[in-house]
Amino acid sequence: MSKVVELRVKHPLVGTWYHPDGDSTAEFTVSPAATGFAVSGVDTQDGERFEISEVSWDGEVLGFTSYMPSTSWRTRHRLRVLDDHSVEHDCTTTEVWLKRQGTP
Repeated sequence: MSKVVELRVKHPLVGTWYHPDGDSTAEFTVSPAATGFAVSGVDTQDGERFEISEVSWDGEVLGFTSYMPSTSWRTRHRLRVLDDHSVEHDCTTTEVWLKRQGTP
């Protein structure tokens, strides 16, 4: 007998998310998956796709990491559904900084 896996197609996170003010050209699409959610992303300005990893779901917050190959920017994202079915997007960008020569 096969196990029935409930897909979360009606979950408010499922869909494509973008910043309404146009401050970012990134869009992330959340889809149902057997273990929670799958995430994909694209820069709509040039069509470059994000590499997505570390997708996690704790029942309230969807977390994932995006990496843009052309810029080497790695960003940790957290999406939480708000009462009006918009999402709060918390993100942290990780950059490598170098120490300027001649400074203590």
